[in-house]
Amino acid sequence: MPFWIDTICVPLLPRKARKTALLNARHIFATATAVLVLDPCLYRHAVGSATEALLRIKHSSWAKRLWTIQAGVLAKKLCFQFLNGIRNLDDIMLSEYEKDRAQDILHFLPCKRGDGRTAGDGDSMLTQMLARLDGDMMPAEGMLGEDERPFDRLKLRTILRWGYLASPKFCWMVDEGEVWRLRAVTDVLEQVYAAGDVGVGETNSGVDELLERLRFISAVDLKFEQLDWTGKRNA
Repeated sequence: MPFWIDTICVPLLPRKARKTALLNARHIFATATAVLVLDPCLYRHAVGSATEALLRIKHSSWAKRLWTIQAGVLAKKLCFQFLNGIRNLDDIMLSEYEKDRAQDILHFLPCKRGDGRTAGDGDSMLTQMLARLDGDMMPAEGMLGEDERPFDRLKLRTILRWGYLASPKFCWMVDEGEVWRLRAVTDVLEQVYAAGDVGVGETNSGVDELLERLRFISAVDLKFEQLDWTGKRNA
């Protein structure tokens, strides 16, 4: 049975081989039969209830990284190794409280605004927009030096992570006081990519338009803008 383990299959050097492996990672995780998370914060502890499992996942080191969350979103079947066995996220999410909370957040996001699209449509749209942002970031980061880029590279990675957290699979991990960040991120992605006429990593106008898209996205404020749970802006 073929398998992929990040620490084995993504070399640190040479850089060209590492870049090739990372470019293939999205396809690998999306087409894998299952993705198994092996995190010491999880596999060293036994869990009983679904709530305990979700809390341990939420506060694990795995949940704090961008690329691991991306792999989780892409995975057809996402599983976590605990001390007392492997748990499938879909099975854990059978908890009615967490399903209801996820639906509350989805109704709050612009990808599901009562315009005739279903929750599945919104999720598919979000996935496509995140793929476009990821596809734009990869060539753009190699075009210019750190001081020459018109966008904040680390800020874009933070935005990408918040975008993945807006998916139905992971939005339950977001605290109520942080939901406004999901709205801010999905709103700016929708402004840039929802029209559907922008190719991944390319534009009709070339490099300048690509860099301008990333500059516009990285300018979104994730620190000071505040939205309440109903989506109204605070004065």
